[in-house]
Amino acid sequence: MKADFSSNTKRVVLIVDDEDINLDLLDLILQPEGYRIRRAHSGDEAVQIVKDSPPDLVLMDVCMPGTNGFDACRKIKANNPYHFVPVMLLTNLDDTDSKVQGLDAGADEYMVKPPSKAELLARVRAMLRIRDLQQNLLYSKRELQLANEQLRSAQEIIEAELKEVGDIQRSFLPNRFPDHPEFEFGCYYGPCAQAGGDYFDVIEIGRSYWGLLIADVTGHGASAAVVMAITHTLMHSFTSTFHFPSTALKVTNEKLNEHLAPTFYVTMFYGVLNLDNMKLRYCSAGHEPVMLYRAASHHVDYLKTAHGFPLKLLESDDYDEKETTIQPDDKLILFTDGLVEIRDQEGELFSPARLEELVLKHHHLSPQPFVEAIVQDVVSCCDDHQFRDDATLFVIQRKGGPTQRRP
Repeated sequence: MKADFSSNTKRVVLIVDDEDINLDLLDLILQPEGYRIRRAHSGDEAVQIVKDSPPDLVLMDVCMPGTNGFDACRKIKANNPYHFVPVMLLTNLDDTDSKVQGLDAGADEYMVKPPSKAELLARVRAMLRIRDLQQNLLYSKRELQLANEQLRSAQEIIEAELKEVGDIQRSFLPNRFPDHPEFEFGCYYGPCAQAGGDYFDVIEIGRSYWGLLIADVTGHGASAAVVMAITHTLMHSFTSTFHFPSTALKVTNEKLNEHLAPTFYVTMFYGVLNLDNMKLRYCSAGHEPVMLYRAASHHVDYLKTAHGFPLKLLESDDYDEKETTIQPDDKLILFTDGLVEIRDQEGELFSPARLEELVLKHHHLSPQPFVEAIVQDVVSCCDDHQFRDDATLFVIQRKGGPTQRRP
């Protein structure tokens, strides 16, 4: 609580002198002004009184037997870190060295005896004003420290809960990829917070089909992770029923519109790969165009569709499909915009075009080293800046050599 004194009757002044006549003189000056007076006859007694019940002000003689005023002042200041107790030294010593010694001892004011009534009262009032200001600062500091401790405690709880959310969210991502003699996989998943809204997956549809997808929920953090989990559940529910990717996206869009708040939407690329003929039928719900590295011609195709808004953006939307064939040594490169929207040292976005350059540069690597090399180059080009959005890179490569069908 901050100091707020409405009258002098709440002010306690400790007067310290080894001679009663000097104490009586101070009492006669101060008591009529309404101050509550306490007495001490030695420096040690004054130190103990201040320790037990700090007064608002100490008026203390310097020349006393035993512990003098200078030493008593030092002890009072050292023993009361949470209470500002101003000390005014009263002494017959008016030389400069004595005044310097008193100030070095921590005294807040220094007066030569005998003080005049008007000057003493004026200095007492000034010391009490300073005391109030200083005490209020100390109270404010302690309140701020307490508030900071409470905030730290709350932050620790939030961080722990977000970590749990992040762990749950990561459990929806593939912990292993399908075992197929013709395919290898590589991935990088980098949420910019404890939990994120990026989602990639390989969904096995019977023996002959895979659903390949990557998605990006608006925003990041816990709310995006929840939407990502809902999207995961819907895709796994409908992909086994609808082998056409456009139908799966359309139904998922309808379900998201039924259950999701209007502030969220999801971009997604979804393709169904026929493992018998290696044809990929795909469609996009407003997602970044997926890259397909063509090993035979050493160039990159962009898998685009003509139309298709992000999921949840419109209550009803149609998604057109296209088809391509995955040839030996081709790499399918799926990514979210966080990977290409990091800024370089000049403030320019990294861009899909620069990602394409890295794809061509590292084409010879197998999927996981390929992914790691690209992420490292992106971060290095951007002066080791951290991703400010969730960033995901997911690569599927068809191995070279003759086709090996699964039994």
